[in-house]
Amino acid sequence: MQRGLTLYDQGDLVKARLEFRNVLQIDPEDADAWLMLAKIAEGQQDWARAYSAYGKTVELTPGNQEARVKLGTLLFAGGQTDEALAEAEAVLAANPQDPAALALRGSVRLRQDDADAALADAEVALQQNPAHREALALQTQVHIRQQDLPAAKQSLETAIAAHPDDLRLLLALAGISQQLGDTEGTEAILRQVIDREPKVLEHRTRLAQYLNARGDPAIAEQVLRQAVADLPDHKDAKLALVALLESQKGNAAAAEQLRAFVAQTLDDHALRFALAARLGSAGEMEQAEAVYHEVIDRDGDGPDGLHARTKLAAMALSEERLDEARSLAAEVLAKDAEDSDALLVVVALAIQDGNPDQAIADLRTILRNQPESAGALRMLATAHEARNEPALAQDALRKAIELAPDDPVGYLQLAGLQTRIGDVDGAVLTLDELLRRDPGSAIAQTALARIQQLQPDTEALEETAELVKGTRPEHPLGHYLSGLVQQRRGDLEASIQPLLTSLEKNPQAAQPLVALTRSLLALERYDDAEQHVLQVLEQGADEIVATNLLGEVYIAAERRDEARAQYEKAIAARPGAPLAYERLARLQLNDGDTDTAVATLRHGIEASKGSPLLTTALPQALEQAGRVDQAIAAYDEILMANPSADWAANNLAMLLANHRRADPAALARALNLAQRFEASDQPAFLDTLGWVYYRSGDYDRAAELMEQARAAGEPTPQRQFHLGMTYLKLGRVADAKPLLSAAAEAEQPFEGMDEAKAALGGL
Repeated sequence: MQRGLTLYDQGDLVKARLEFRNVLQIDPEDADAWLMLAKIAEGQQDWARAYSAYGKTVELTPGNQEARVKLGTLLFAGGQTDEALAEAEAVLAANPQDPAALALRGSVRLRQDDADAALADAEVALQQNPAHREALALQTQVHIRQQDLPAAKQSLETAIAAHPDDLRLLLALAGISQQLGDTEGTEAILRQVIDREPKVLEHRTRLAQYLNARGDPAIAEQVLRQAVADLPDHKDAKLALVALLESQKGNAAAAEQLRAFVAQTLDDHALRFALAARLGSAGEMEQAEAVYHEVIDRDGDGPDGLHARTKLAAMALSEERLDEARSLAAEVLAKDAEDSDALLVVVALAIQDGNPDQAIADLRTILRNQPESAGALRMLATAHEARNEPALAQDALRKAIELAPDDPVGYLQLAGLQTRIGDVDGAVLTLDELLRRDPGSAIAQTALARIQQLQPDTEALEETAELVKGTRPEHPLGHYLSGLVQQRRGDLEASIQPLLTSLEKNPQAAQPLVALTRSLLALERYDDAEQHVLQVLEQGADEIVATNLLGEVYIAAERRDEARAQYEKAIAARPGAPLAYERLARLQLNDGDTDTAVATLRHGIEASKGSPLLTTALPQALEQAGRVDQAIAAYDEILMANPSADWAANNLAMLLANHRRADPAALARALNLAQRFEASDQPAFLDTLGWVYYRSGDYDRAAELMEQARAAGEPTPQRQFHLGMTYLKLGRVADAKPLLSAAAEAEQPFEGMDEAKAALGGL
């Protein structure tokens, strides 16, 4: 026991703990040994062991007031306020003036919103011991709760005078000084903390962040450059400086500084990885890959070289270079069969290849080595969903959320799964939990709004809107949903105010802005729409969304040149975003500028690395431009990459039937493409197959399919033309005439309109 106390006083907690353990081997009920073990665990911030040891001490010696207060403090920290209060009251029953117990009881009372009683406990405790730390801290907290910041500052200054080595008190004082607007005092305190612990990087980053927010970016940068100089072996100091430069000067400046650090320390691969990650996030994928290859060149098959290969494999996977991803992952797994990052790439490939069983087997290996990998659990959920095991998928996602409760990805994936299996209420609850943790989460708001919009019941949507406004009146989502309710009911004027309110609460939210603009355009209030979009753009709204919306406004207002300029501006701001290319090309097509529209789409496909939106639009634009051969080639390319793309097969079959009707091989191919629609219930697909049969001379089968299409959906002029022509071939002139008349009188031209008029004129 004596050796343990001596070692404890010397600060050798590990050896002291062994001595006290030896005491308990001799006498398991030695309360003093249990108390010392509790203090050691507390000093090591091992709260579970501290709680257990203090509890054992109280069990053996209920009158040990120190142990009871410590136990109560741990209970209080764990949210068990009633149990903490019981421990404090037990001590005060024996000693009503005990300052530690009074401070504990006062803390409980403050949490129970009884600030007056809490302050009374703090003052009684300070009468017994004017320097009692916990009592002074409680007094400070009460003053802050009462918004009496000068009194809070005075309490903290008294506490610091009594406990000059307690940096937590100094940091609290810095916070109070900042709230009081004492910029010089705040800076001085933060520098004092650095002087006390110069090797703690967190103190320096805290000062730099404060100075940067205060409007002194140069001084903030100087603080972190000094940190890099003073802590040369601390790579996080370099990364902190890089992060600051990015916030001040942008990604290019941050990458330049990282390159300089890499040049100074050629073998510091951690900095290379940071540089590659930053380049990748900026969309500079080729440069990021080059950095990873540098790591491989320098480290070969070492751990960093293998890690660089997994990064390259993940990049190849994201860009659908599947063979390359597979090869790189295999290289890593040949050296380390249980490398988690490489296995995750293999898992993603297995899921994409339709082999969820192999994916689950590999994920079990990952989770055996890393049971707390939230990413692996999310992948496991994807694999189970692919095996049609939604219950297991949900279990995996809930575990992932438990492990990473502040990461929105798990919530969003779970909500998506619940929506797909029809559990809309469950999805709403999942997203509501995410919004409770992060009320300003734009991605959660958007996801929840999309789910609500899927509900056909407007009354249910209105109930949800009122619920959100009732529980979170300052949250923009409820007002946004209210605006959608009015839009559904056709009351566009009534939709405007709630949408404006939603935007006022979050000017950067895209969905309310889109909805508001659509209402104003439908009301032909073009100037108001333009004004609101420009206003939120100034307030920090997503530039691409707002710029594209301005294009819509100008198109509706017939200001086509300005619309073109807006879309060109959006493309210049974010060349990889596909929507502006599609809108600009559509505008060019409507203006008859088909060659330029095709060029715009080709440029967009290259810049966006094959956006499906633009890949879909290109062959249609080529067809409209009369470039039939190029349109056929574009559809062929789509079907080669995705043979199950029904829309492409449908469009290509119709294109061949209309423009290659004299070519038996082309018609045979059109029929081969369209025969996948024999059992379809989609009117457009049935009509295409029927038209191909018409071009092939099988008029009975053509009529049968086209009549199914007419029964399945609202007829279009083109479908009326197709069926009318088929009836003519079958000699059913009376049935053909009204169909051809309706087609010939259509307001919008379509493929075959001239043929319909000619046939009608010949009757």
